[in-house]
Amino acid sequence: KTGIKLLKPHILEDDETVDIMEVKSVKKYEADVRKGDVRGIIIFPDDFTFKALINKEIKIKVKLDGAEPQACGAIMGALSSALSDAFEDTFDKSAFEIDEYYYNNIDETDEPVESITYFTPAIIGFITFFFGFILTMLAFIRERKEGTMERILTSPLKRSEVIIGYILSFSILSVIQSTVTIIVAVLIFNAQIEFSVLILLQAYLIIYLLLLSALGLGIFLSTLAKTEFQIIQFIPLVILPFMLLSGVWAPVETLPGPLRVVSSFIPLTYANNAMRDLFLRGEILLD
Repeated sequence: KTGIKLLKPHILEDDETVDIMEVKSVKKYEADVRKGDVRGIIIFPDDFTFKALINKEIKIKVKLDGAEPQACGAIMGALSSALSDAFEDTFDKSAFEIDEYYYNNIDETDEPVESITYFTPAIIGFITFFFGFILTMLAFIRERKEGTMERILTSPLKRSEVIIGYILSFSILSVIQSTVTIIVAVLIFNAQIEFSVLILLQAYLIIYLLLLSALGLGIFLSTLAKTEFQIIQFIPLVILPFMLLSGVWAPVETLPGPLRVVSSFIPLTYANNAMRDLFLRGEILLD
Protein backbone atom coordinates (compact mmCIF):
# COMPACT_ATOMS: atom_id res chain seq x y z
CA LYS A 1 0.00 0.00 0.00
CA THR A 2 1.41 3.37 -0.98
CA GLY A 3 -0.88 5.47 1.21
CA ILE A 4 -1.61 7.80 -1.72
CA LYS A 5 -5.27 8.87 -2.12
CA LEU A 6 -6.54 8.44 -5.65
CA LEU A 7 -7.23 11.92 -7.03
CA LYS A 8 -9.47 10.86 -9.89
CA PRO A 9 -12.73 10.04 -8.03
CA HIS A 10 -12.39 12.91 -5.53
CA ILE A 11 -11.23 15.81 -7.65
CA LEU A 12 -14.74 17.28 -8.15
CA GLU A 13 -16.55 15.94 -5.09
CA ASP A 14 -16.62 19.31 -3.26
CA ASP A 15 -17.85 21.34 -6.24
CA GLU A 16 -21.51 22.40 -5.89
CA THR A 17 -21.80 23.62 -9.49
CA VAL A 18 -22.11 20.15 -10.97
CA ASP A 19 -23.53 16.79 -9.89
CA ILE A 20 -20.88 14.09 -10.22
CA MET A 21 -21.43 10.35 -10.66
CA GLU A 22 -18.56 7.92 -11.18
CA VAL A 23 -19.25 5.34 -13.92
CA LYS A 24 -17.34 2.47 -15.48
CA SER A 25 -18.89 2.35 -18.97
CA VAL A 26 -18.34 5.38 -21.19
CA LYS A 27 -20.31 4.26 -24.26
CA LYS A 28 -23.69 4.17 -22.52
CA TYR A 29 -23.29 7.69 -21.20
CA GLU A 30 -21.99 8.99 -24.53
CA ALA A 31 -25.40 8.06 -25.93
CA ASP A 32 -27.05 9.90 -23.03
CA VAL A 33 -24.98 13.01 -23.80
CA ARG A 34 -26.09 12.86 -27.43
CA LYS A 35 -29.73 12.72 -26.31
CA GLY A 36 -29.28 15.51 -23.76
CA ASP A 37 -30.04 13.29 -20.75
CA VAL A 38 -26.51 13.89 -19.41
CA ARG A 39 -24.71 17.21 -19.82
CA GLY A 40 -21.19 15.82 -20.05
CA ILE A 41 -18.65 13.07 -19.38
CA ILE A 42 -15.17 13.65 -17.97
CA ILE A 43 -12.83 10.79 -18.90
CA PHE A 44 -9.74 10.50 -16.70
CA PRO A 45 -6.91 8.18 -17.80
CA ASP A 46 -6.38 5.07 -15.67
CA ASP A 47 -2.93 6.24 -14.58
CA PHE A 48 -4.10 9.77 -13.72
CA THR A 49 -2.79 9.85 -10.13
CA PHE A 50 0.52 8.17 -11.03
CA LYS A 51 1.24 10.62 -13.88
CA ALA A 52 0.38 13.53 -11.62
CA LEU A 53 2.86 12.30 -9.01
CA ILE A 54 5.72 11.95 -11.50
CA ASN A 55 4.73 15.21 -13.22
CA LYS A 56 4.02 13.69 -16.64
CA GLU A 57 1.59 15.16 -19.16
CA ILE A 58 -2.02 14.11 -18.51
CA LYS A 59 -4.73 14.07 -21.18
CA ILE A 60 -8.30 14.43 -19.93
CA LYS A 61 -11.19 13.99 -22.38
CA VAL A 62 -14.43 15.89 -21.84
CA LYS A 63 -17.48 15.05 -23.98
CA LEU A 64 -20.26 17.61 -23.61
CA ASP A 65 -23.82 18.30 -24.71
CA GLY A 66 -23.12 21.05 -27.24
CA ALA A 67 -26.81 21.99 -27.33
CA GLU A 68 -26.40 23.48 -23.83
CA PRO A 69 -23.44 25.89 -24.11
CA GLN A 70 -24.00 27.45 -20.68
CA ALA A 71 -23.99 24.03 -19.01
CA CYS A 72 -20.81 23.20 -20.95
CA GLY A 73 -19.18 26.36 -19.63
CA ALA A 74 -20.18 25.47 -16.07
CA ILE A 75 -18.69 21.98 -16.39
CA MET A 76 -15.43 23.20 -17.91
CA GLY A 77 -15.16 25.95 -15.31
CA ALA A 78 -15.73 23.48 -12.48
CA LEU A 79 -13.16 21.06 -13.91
CA SER A 80 -10.50 23.74 -14.43
CA SER A 81 -11.07 25.12 -10.94
CA ALA A 82 -10.92 21.64 -9.38
CA LEU A 83 -7.68 20.80 -11.19
CA SER A 84 -6.11 24.08 -10.11
CA ASP A 85 -7.14 23.57 -6.48
CA ALA A 86 -6.02 19.93 -6.42
CA PHE A 87 -2.57 20.56 -7.87
CA GLU A 88 -1.76 24.04 -6.64
CA ASP A 89 1.68 24.22 -5.04
CA THR A 90 2.06 20.45 -5.60
CA PHE A 91 2.21 19.58 -9.29
CA ASP A 92 3.00 21.37 -12.52
CA LYS A 93 -0.37 22.58 -13.83
CA SER A 94 1.04 23.02 -17.31
CA ALA A 95 1.20 19.23 -17.56
CA PHE A 96 -2.57 19.08 -18.10
CA GLU A 97 -4.25 18.95 -21.48
CA ILE A 98 -8.05 18.89 -21.75
CA ASP A 99 -9.57 17.71 -25.03
CA GLU A 100 -13.15 18.98 -25.47
CA TYR A 101 -15.75 17.31 -27.70
CA TYR A 102 -19.26 18.64 -28.24
CA TYR A 103 -22.30 16.86 -29.62
CA ASN A 104 -24.24 19.36 -31.73
CA ASN A 105 -27.12 18.38 -33.99
CA ILE A 106 -26.12 14.71 -33.61
CA ASP A 107 -22.56 15.42 -34.87
CA GLU A 108 -19.33 15.60 -32.84
CA THR A 109 -17.67 19.02 -33.18
CA ASP A 110 -15.09 21.22 -31.46
CA GLU A 111 -17.50 23.97 -30.37
CA PRO A 112 -20.90 24.19 -28.66
CA VAL A 113 -23.78 25.77 -30.55
CA GLU A 114 -23.75 29.54 -30.97
CA SER A 115 -25.94 31.68 -28.74
CA ILE A 116 -28.48 32.51 -31.45
CA THR A 117 -28.89 28.81 -32.22
CA TYR A 118 -29.34 28.00 -28.53
CA PHE A 119 -31.94 30.73 -27.97
CA THR A 120 -33.99 30.27 -31.17
CA PRO A 121 -36.12 27.24 -30.07
CA ALA A 122 -36.93 28.84 -26.70
CA ILE A 123 -37.71 32.22 -28.25
CA ILE A 124 -40.26 30.56 -30.55
CA GLY A 125 -42.07 29.14 -27.52
CA PHE A 126 -41.78 32.36 -25.52
CA ILE A 127 -43.21 34.51 -28.33
CA THR A 128 -46.11 32.08 -28.73
CA PHE A 129 -46.90 32.14 -25.02
CA PHE A 130 -46.41 35.88 -24.57
CA PHE A 131 -48.63 37.01 -27.45
CA GLY A 132 -51.22 34.30 -26.80
CA PHE A 133 -51.48 35.36 -23.16
CA ILE A 134 -51.60 39.13 -23.81
CA LEU A 135 -53.97 38.98 -26.80
CA THR A 136 -56.37 36.68 -24.94
CA MET A 137 -56.60 39.08 -22.01
CA LEU A 138 -57.02 42.09 -24.30
CA ALA A 139 -59.71 40.37 -26.38
CA PHE A 140 -61.76 39.23 -23.39
CA ILE A 141 -61.56 42.58 -21.57
CA ARG A 142 -62.42 44.56 -24.72
CA GLU A 143 -65.37 42.33 -25.55
CA ARG A 144 -66.61 42.41 -21.97
CA LYS A 145 -66.43 46.23 -21.87
CA GLU A 146 -68.22 46.62 -25.20
CA GLY A 147 -70.89 44.05 -24.37
CA THR A 148 -69.81 41.71 -27.18
CA MET A 149 -69.26 38.82 -24.79
CA GLU A 150 -72.80 39.09 -23.38
CA ARG A 151 -74.29 39.10 -26.87
CA ILE A 152 -72.22 36.05 -27.83
CA LEU A 153 -73.29 34.16 -24.70
CA THR A 154 -76.97 34.89 -25.37
CA SER A 155 -76.65 33.56 -28.93
CA PRO A 156 -77.26 29.89 -29.85
CA LEU A 157 -73.49 29.31 -29.73
CA LYS A 158 -72.22 27.03 -26.98
CA ARG A 159 -69.46 28.26 -24.72
CA SER A 160 -67.20 25.48 -25.97
CA GLU A 161 -67.74 26.71 -29.54
CA VAL A 162 -66.75 30.24 -28.51
CA ILE A 163 -63.53 28.95 -26.92
CA ILE A 164 -62.78 26.81 -30.00
CA GLY A 165 -63.16 29.93 -32.15
CA TYR A 166 -60.59 31.76 -30.06
CA ILE A 167 -58.24 28.79 -30.17
CA LEU A 168 -58.45 28.52 -33.97
CA SER A 169 -57.85 32.23 -34.54
CA PHE A 170 -54.90 32.42 -32.17
CA SER A 171 -53.50 29.13 -33.51
CA ILE A 172 -53.24 30.59 -37.00
CA LEU A 173 -51.52 33.69 -35.59
CA SER A 174 -49.09 31.58 -33.54
CA VAL A 175 -48.13 29.41 -36.53
CA ILE A 176 -47.39 32.57 -38.55
CA GLN A 177 -45.35 34.07 -35.68
CA SER A 178 -43.29 30.93 -35.12
CA THR A 179 -42.67 30.48 -38.85
CA VAL A 180 -41.46 34.08 -39.18
CA THR A 181 -39.20 33.61 -36.12
CA ILE A 182 -37.62 30.49 -37.63
CA ILE A 183 -37.10 32.18 -41.02
CA VAL A 184 -35.51 35.28 -39.44
CA ALA A 185 -33.26 33.19 -37.16
CA VAL A 186 -32.04 30.98 -40.01
CA LEU A 187 -31.76 33.44 -42.90
CA ILE A 188 -30.68 36.60 -41.08
CA PHE A 189 -28.91 35.35 -37.93
CA ASN A 190 -27.70 32.03 -39.41
CA ALA A 191 -29.02 29.82 -36.61
CA GLN A 192 -27.88 26.21 -37.18
CA ILE A 193 -31.01 24.21 -36.36
CA GLU A 194 -32.29 20.86 -37.56
CA PHE A 195 -35.00 20.77 -40.25
CA SER A 196 -37.36 18.14 -41.55
CA VAL A 197 -41.08 17.91 -42.20
CA LEU A 198 -41.54 15.70 -39.13
CA ILE A 199 -39.59 18.09 -36.90
CA LEU A 200 -41.66 21.07 -38.07
CA LEU A 201 -44.94 19.19 -37.57
CA GLN A 202 -43.96 18.28 -34.02
CA ALA A 203 -42.82 21.85 -33.36
CA TYR A 204 -46.23 23.16 -34.44
CA LEU A 205 -47.90 20.59 -32.17
CA ILE A 206 -45.83 21.85 -29.22
CA ILE A 207 -46.73 25.44 -30.14
CA TYR A 208 -50.42 24.51 -30.24
CA LEU A 209 -50.31 22.86 -26.80
CA LEU A 210 -48.38 25.81 -25.38
CA LEU A 211 -50.95 28.16 -26.85
CA LEU A 212 -53.73 26.29 -25.02
CA SER A 213 -51.98 26.94 -21.70
CA ALA A 214 -51.52 30.63 -22.60
CA LEU A 215 -55.21 30.95 -23.52
CA GLY A 216 -56.31 29.25 -20.30
CA LEU A 217 -54.13 31.50 -18.15
CA GLY A 218 -55.18 34.58 -20.12
CA ILE A 219 -58.89 33.80 -19.75
CA PHE A 220 -58.50 33.17 -16.02
CA LEU A 221 -56.54 36.36 -15.32
CA SER A 222 -58.82 38.46 -17.55
CA THR A 223 -61.51 37.95 -14.90
CA LEU A 224 -59.24 39.81 -12.44
CA ALA A 225 -58.48 42.76 -14.75
CA LYS A 226 -61.00 45.48 -15.50
CA THR A 227 -59.02 47.67 -17.92
CA GLU A 228 -56.25 47.35 -20.50
CA PHE A 229 -53.91 49.21 -18.14
CA GLN A 230 -54.28 46.49 -15.53
CA ILE A 231 -53.12 43.96 -18.13
CA ILE A 232 -49.75 45.73 -18.24
CA GLN A 233 -49.43 45.12 -14.50
CA PHE A 234 -49.70 41.37 -15.10
CA ILE A 235 -46.63 41.35 -17.38
CA PRO A 236 -43.97 41.59 -14.62
CA LEU A 237 -46.04 39.27 -12.41
CA VAL A 238 -46.51 36.51 -15.01
CA ILE A 239 -44.32 36.94 -18.07
CA LEU A 240 -41.01 37.78 -16.36
CA PRO A 241 -41.08 34.78 -13.96
CA PHE A 242 -42.05 32.53 -16.86
CA MET A 243 -39.17 33.87 -18.93
CA LEU A 244 -36.55 33.63 -16.17
CA LEU A 245 -37.58 30.27 -14.69
CA SER A 246 -38.45 28.25 -17.80
CA GLY A 247 -34.97 27.92 -19.30
CA VAL A 248 -35.32 30.57 -22.00
CA TRP A 249 -32.04 32.30 -21.12
CA ALA A 250 -30.30 29.76 -18.89
CA PRO A 251 -30.67 26.03 -18.18
CA VAL A 252 -33.13 25.16 -15.42
CA GLU A 253 -30.33 23.10 -13.80
CA THR A 254 -28.50 26.33 -12.91
CA LEU A 255 -31.41 27.58 -10.78
CA PRO A 256 -31.47 27.13 -6.98
CA GLY A 257 -33.43 24.12 -5.73
CA PRO A 258 -36.68 25.94 -4.74
CA LEU A 259 -36.84 27.77 -8.08
CA ARG A 260 -36.40 24.48 -9.94
CA VAL A 261 -39.53 23.23 -8.19
CA VAL A 262 -41.39 26.35 -9.34
CA SER A 263 -40.15 25.88 -12.91
CA SER A 264 -41.63 22.37 -12.99
CA PHE A 265 -45.11 23.96 -12.80
CA ILE A 266 -44.50 26.27 -15.78
CA PRO A 267 -45.71 24.91 -19.16
CA LEU A 268 -43.08 26.94 -20.99
CA THR A 269 -40.32 24.88 -19.29
CA TYR A 270 -41.48 21.68 -20.98
CA ALA A 271 -42.07 23.46 -24.30
CA ASN A 272 -38.52 24.87 -24.28
CA ASN A 273 -36.99 21.46 -23.53
CA ALA A 274 -39.01 19.80 -26.28
CA MET A 275 -38.20 22.52 -28.85
CA ARG A 276 -34.47 22.27 -28.11
CA ASP A 277 -34.60 18.49 -28.41
CA LEU A 278 -36.19 18.93 -31.83
CA PHE A 279 -34.16 21.77 -33.33
CA LEU A 280 -30.76 21.29 -31.65
CA ARG A 281 -30.51 17.52 -31.29
CA GLY A 282 -32.76 16.40 -34.13
CA GLU A 283 -34.57 14.14 -31.67
CA ILE A 284 -37.97 12.92 -32.88
CA LEU A 285 -40.19 13.22 -29.81
CA LEU A 286 -42.78 10.67 -30.91
CA ASP A 287 -40.29 7.83 -31.54
